[in-house]
Amino acid sequence: MKKILLSIVMLSFLVATITITLVEGASRPRILILHSYDTDYSWTRTVNQGIKRVKTAHLNVDIRYHYMNTKNQSSEAAKRRAAVVAHRVVDSYLPDVLIVIDDDAQRLVAVDYLDRPELQIVFAGVNAELETYGYQNANNVTGILERKSVSAIKEVLRLLVEAQPTPGKLNGKVIYLSDKSSSAKHDADYLAKQQWDPILYQGHLAVGSFEEWKQTVLSLAGRYQFLLVGGYRKLLGGEGEEFVSAKDVAQWTEQHSPLPIIGINAFNSEDGMMLSIGASPFEQGEVAFTRAMQLVDKPSNLAQMPVTVSKQYIVALRREALLKREIQVPKVLEAFARATDNYFE
Repeated sequence: MKKILLSIVMLSFLVATITITLVEGASRPRILILHSYDTDYSWTRTVNQGIKRVKTAHLNVDIRYHYMNTKNQSSEAAKRRAAVVAHRVVDSYLPDVLIVIDDDAQRLVAVDYLDRPELQIVFAGVNAELETYGYQNANNVTGILERKSVSAIKEVLRLLVEAQPTPGKLNGKVIYLSDKSSSAKHDADYLAKQQWDPILYQGHLAVGSFEEWKQTVLSLAGRYQFLLVGGYRKLLGGEGEEFVSAKDVAQWTEQHSPLPIIGINAFNSEDGMMLSIGASPFEQGEVAFTRAMQLVDKPSNLAQMPVTVSKQYIVALRREALLKREIQVPKVLEAFARATDNYFE
């Protein structure tokens, strides 16, 4: 009998403990991190690493992630279906703060929650202008824009040119090649407005298929000093009109390009290209989550949070590709790449 009573008491205590835990969990502030893409994309993984750096200091917050995976969707209809699911996640979870990463999630989901006083929006990884999503006048939005650092590209290229056995000068022409994705177009619009001197920036070439990509790369021989490469995950190929593997595109390009390649995203070198200079995904994640926590503590903090622009960048190197082109890299760039885990053998 005593054992039965003891068991009943213990069970009651356990139920009470679980109930208290659930109540406490339900009362914790909620943050939903909505990604446009999925974790098969290194940019997404690294943004999450930036978030994690800050998140460990805030254990009293309920945090969830949702990935729309639009980078792997070949049609707008498929993206819209992903948006329907994302809306359901937001509406069922009812977050206090919605962190929205990259442009697809902004235009497909976040725009439908503008000016709602019960929900604060923090964006990151945005290549478009604020006006594209109506963010410039919204009263519940802040965040960090992703912008390519032309000054960093020029500085790295100058160091690269001067480090060769026969030093030269950085004064040639460069051309930007990408797929036809919206993020690549936003990057092209931004790059066209920047000051490139002493480099002669020759504009943007956008192609839709891998076959077009190949033909374009081979046609550039002798016309430019460097080939700038952006996104290429939206290149169609094959009978099924599926997207070609990003690594296949990068490795083919590195092997066949008559020009030295400079990626404008750090993942370009992870895929196989010799050198890349991109906005820091760590910074995007850190800034977004830090702002989210400030809004959780006090929503009125939004008034003191003007939209900011990326300031940090990443240099990534692919050793094998550099050796094949017999290009020497300044030690400072190699050290930078190694320190950020962006040095690939």
